[in-house]
Amino acid sequence: MLQREYVEELMCFEMDGLFREQPVRRIRVFSPALAKKNHLAIRTISDLELHPEVLVFEGHIDEEDKIYFADRRAVARRMGDT
Repeated sequence: MLQREYVEELMCFEMDGLFREQPVRRIRVFSPALAKKNHLAIRTISDLELHPEVLVFEGHIDEEDKIYFADRRAVARRMGDT
């Protein structure tokens, strides 16, 4: 289970996209603390795409408002995030 304090520190980008040829809202969640620790400035989705090591979750929201997330924290752990 994720601690509330951890989740409250995360930030995300949302954008329109497709999943299995269906329209969705894509979501990419990252850790600003990990970015700062590694001297990275993540201000845009393009910045995040250049530094996927600070990505902690990604997924989408479908047309029925169902949310799907994939855990990407293994990369963040290798970078030294706790």
